[in-house]
Amino acid sequence: LLFFAFIWQVKLNKPTHIVNHTLQIDTPELKEMIEVIYPQLNSIAFREPISKSEYHSKIGDTDNTIQAADTAWLLEESLTKTDLNTILRQGGMSVWHPTEIQPTFDFTDRYICLSGGSGFGHGKEDSEKISKIVQSLLDKDVDANILLVAPAQHDEHILLRVAESFSLPLAKVSNNSLVGASIIGNSELYLGGRWHGSIFALLNGSQLVNFEANTFKMNALKQALNYDQPIYSANNIYGELEEITDDVVNRLHSPNEYDVDLNRLRDLAKRNGEI
Repeated sequence: LLFFAFIWQVKLNKPTHIVNHTLQIDTPELKEMIEVIYPQLNSIAFREPISKSEYHSKIGDTDNTIQAADTAWLLEESLTKTDLNTILRQGGMSVWHPTEIQPTFDFTDRYICLSGGSGFGHGKEDSEKISKIVQSLLDKDVDANILLVAPAQHDEHILLRVAESFSLPLAKVSNNSLVGASIIGNSELYLGGRWHGSIFALLNGSQLVNFEANTFKMNALKQALNYDQPIYSANNIYGELEEITDDVVNRLHSPNEYDVDLNRLRDLAKRNGEI
């Protein structure tokens, strides 16, 4: 991204904008590149306040920054539970099951969506962390079916082992964005560490239990929406296992308390196009 921005703006003198941007300056090398490139861009639209603050505190004040919000907040269309059942039955949804050639799942039943997140690695031990969560939920007789969802290829890799261990369906990363967003949005709760997965849940009134990401994005979402609940570390799943699964069970039986000002967020998201 930075290389193309540099070539386009500095070498070719073409209008250059970065939109829907998250920025975490965590190495001296990255800071040096940003100091050279970003002040020369026409505009930079940050999708959450922490990135904008990070830029101005570490790079300095420039007049080309915009406080925006993620363009995912602009999604207004959502498929119904019945729509999802029809799409799955007609073969229009990518769902994998370890024993069923044509997987079945009833989206009109209560269900939770479980994914990984960028805070997890790619190894067998990461699959085992998710498996511990699934087993704990089953031991607590969770009042909802469990659907594994892979918003990213990284998640699909570690969730395949979990699906095999528990004979659970896995909604794959190859689903189109509307289907993927609707799967999460129609769930009772999204348990995972994905930024967009969390937004899709919030757009439709689903509950959230989040894992930390490998950047500050999940904390930025919490800050932007001013909700007070823990974000669990992917590095401490075993230590926080009971807290995580108790949180899920409790939220399944609690009213949604998120104060999501969609009009404000959508107005901010549209600022990505003000270039």
